[in-house]
Amino acid sequence: MKTPGGQEPPCFCELCGANQMDLTYEMRVLDTTIATEAAGIKAETIQVILTNRRIFFTGDEGKGSTGSMVGWMLGGLIGGLIAGAISGARGKKTRAVSINFENMATLNVESGTKLLNKNQRFFTIHDKYGYTYQFQPGKKEADEWEHEIRSRMVG
Repeated sequence: MKTPGGQEPPCFCELCGANQMDLTYEMRVLDTTIATEAAGIKAETIQVILTNRRIFFTGDEGKGSTGSMVGWMLGGLIGGLIAGAISGARGKKTRAVSINFENMATLNVESGTKLLNKNQRFFTIHDKYGYTYQFQPGKKEADEWEHEIRSRMVG
């Protein structure tokens, strides 16, 4: 993207805060799409990205987020963020939440207890400031998410 009007290029992404000057500083490790709700965001779909530094949740509150999904499929993280920004400009409210690994206090993983969610695993992250982040990765990817989060938590 070109910066309009001869302005200096931004050092950090407006949406997620990623360092634009050093693209190797933060790299994606895992990602998934969750339906309806995650980390306090309620949207048709929420994208969850685990990087080497944090977990990032983003979704468009309101109806439909197909533009973001197309962006994710075509351009990965950057394409999805751009598509999300374009969708947000059309009147949707894009919400983004992230938690750095050094701020995580605990990770609780619980298995579903009801007939329809028996094989599901529910993740709850508590941070050092008293906030809670909940999400539910897919059945087949839950083990990998738990391993990657636990291996990166500080302390």
